[in-house]
Amino acid sequence: MKVIERNQLTLSRKLYVSEKAWTKVIKHFIVLLASQDTADLSDLQEMTEQFRELLNRIGVEVEHAENSSREKLRMVQNGLTKWMQYFQDNVFRKTSFSNTKGEVLEEILQDFKNLEKMLNEDLEQYGGEVLLMKKETLKTAANLQKRWTELGQTVLSRHKDINGVLPPELRAMEEINERANELCQQYSVRINGENGVTRILTGLVSSMEDWTFKMLTNKRGSGMHESDWLKLFRVIPDWLTQVAALMTVIGSGQSHEDRSNRKPHVSVVSGDVFKMIQQWILTTTSGAEKDNIQLTQEMIDLHKALTMWIVNLLTLMVPDHSSNKGLLENESEAAKDQELKRLRGYKLEEEAMNLVPKLSRFSSYVMSCCKELVDVTVRKKQAELDSDYNYELRELEKIKTECLDWINTCNLLLSEFKGSPVSLLSLEEQRNLFGPQETQPQMHSIVVDSLPEEISETSSELGKDKTEDVDVDKKSEKGKEVLGEKLKPPAPDVSSDASTVSSEVTEDTIREAEIRAQNAEERSESLDEHLEEALGRIQDLEKQLEKALKAQEVAPKPEVPSQEESKTTSHKPSAAARSKKASRPKH
Repeated sequence: MKVIERNQLTLSRKLYVSEKAWTKVIKHFIVLLASQDTADLSDLQEMTEQFRELLNRIGVEVEHAENSSREKLRMVQNGLTKWMQYFQDNVFRKTSFSNTKGEVLEEILQDFKNLEKMLNEDLEQYGGEVLLMKKETLKTAANLQKRWTELGQTVLSRHKDINGVLPPELRAMEEINERANELCQQYSVRINGENGVTRILTGLVSSMEDWTFKMLTNKRGSGMHESDWLKLFRVIPDWLTQVAALMTVIGSGQSHEDRSNRKPHVSVVSGDVFKMIQQWILTTTSGAEKDNIQLTQEMIDLHKALTMWIVNLLTLMVPDHSSNKGLLENESEAAKDQELKRLRGYKLEEEAMNLVPKLSRFSSYVMSCCKELVDVTVRKKQAELDSDYNYELRELEKIKTECLDWINTCNLLLSEFKGSPVSLLSLEEQRNLFGPQETQPQMHSIVVDSLPEEISETSSELGKDKTEDVDVDKKSEKGKEVLGEKLKPPAPDVSSDASTVSSEVTEDTIREAEIRAQNAEERSESLDEHLEEALGRIQDLEKQLEKALKAQEVAPKPEVPSQEESKTTSHKPSAAARSKKASRPKH
C-alpha cells in the first residue's frame, strides 16, 4: 500500500481496496455461515432426540397395550376352550342330550360376562380418550419429524459443491425420512386397530353380547332349550377362530386392506431408524465443519493469489531508478527492457485469466450458500422493525460488487499494457454467475468512472506548485512518481459519458472507454518523456552548482589582520567585497 500511495497509482489502489473489501466481506459470511451451522446442527440434534424419545414412548405404550391384549385373549381362549370341552364331555353324549342344571347355566353366564368384559376393555383402547392421547402423541412426533427434516434440508442446501450438487447426506436424510414415515404409519395402524384388530374384536364382542343376553333371558325363564345349547356349542369354535386371528394380527403394522390385497409389507424396526438418524447427524455435522474449513482455506488461497498478482503488477508498473538514475545506457538495453516488460505483461494477463474464473465462481458460490440465510435474517429484522434490516443483504451484494470491481479494474490495467481491450469475464459469464440484476450497469460504471478519478488525482499532483500549469523545470522527484502508473490530460467527453450511462450497456461502449483510456496513456507517455528530460536538466544544474561551491572553498583565503587592524576595518567593506562591487557592470 505504501508503494501505491507513494507513486499515486490510482487504479492499483482501486484494485487493492477491492481485494481487501472482498476478503473482508467473504470472511464475514464464512464466519456467519459457520455460526449458523453450529446453531442449526445443535437444534437438529435436539429435535431428533425429542423425535426419538416420542417414538420410543409411543412404541413402549403400543407394545404394552398389545401385550396386555394378548394376555387377555389367551384367557378368553382358555375360557372358551374349557366350556367347549365341557359341552363335549358332559352335555352332549354321543347323540343324546342331557338337561343341564341351573347352576351350570349360571356359571357359563358369569364366565361369558367376564370374558366379554376383558374384550370390551381391549376394544376401549381403540376409541375414546385413550386413542386420542395416542394419536396426539403420534401427531406431535410427525410434526417434529417435519421440522427437523426441513431444518436438515436447509443446512444441507448451504453446503452444495461449486457445481451446485447437494451433498450425499441429503439422500441419506430422505431415506431416513421415508423410513420414519413408514414407522409412524405402522404405529398409526396399530394404534387405530386398522390391522384388523378392531374389525375382528368388534364382531367377537357383539356375538358374545348376544349370547350373554340370550342366556340371561333364558335363566329368568324356563332355561335353555336343546336347540339353543346346540347353537352355542357350534358358535364357540367360531369365537376361538376369531381369537386366534386376533392373536395373529395384534402387533402387525400392515393394514387389513393391504393384507387383503396381498401387498408386500416390510416391518420397520424403530431401533434401526434411530441408529440411522444418529449416524446421519454425525456425518452432517462433520461434513458441514469440513466444508467451512475448506471455504476458509479457499478464501486464504485466493487472498494470497490476488495479493501476489498486485505485487507483480506493481513491480511491472513502478520503474526502478536505483541504477543510472532511471536512464538506460543505450538503445539496446532500452529495447531489452521494453521486451521484458511486454513479456511480463503477457504473463500477468495469463495469471489474471486463470485467477478471475476462480474469483468469480467462488464469489458466486458463497453468495448462493448464504442467500437463504440472509433472506431469513432480513425478514426477521424487518419483523422486529429494525431500521437497518437489509444490512446483511447489502453486505452479500458487496461480494459481487467488489469482485466485479477487481475484474474490471484489472481489465483496464491489462488493456494499457497490451494496447488493446481486454475482457477477463464476459457479460454472459457474469449473468450466469451473478444473474442479470445490475450486472451490466455496474461493470460499465467501474470502467468509465476510473478515468475521471485518475485525471483528477494526476492533475492535483501536477498543480501542487503555485501555478496550475506544469513547470517541468521546477518539478521535484515526487512529480516523477506521480506518473509511475499513468498520466491523463483532461477528457471532458469521458465525464459526460459517465453521467449519461443508461441501463442498456453494450460491449462496444465498454471498449470505447478502454480505447480512450489507452489513448490517454499514450499521451501521458509523451509527457513522461518531457518530465524525464526536465529532471535530467535539474540534475545537471545541481551538479554545476556543487562544482561552483567546491571551487569557492578551494580558492586562497586572505591573511587574517591583527586585532587593531580588525577594529579599524570592521566598519569598512572587505577587499573581496570591494572587488566584487567594482567588477559589477553598470547599467
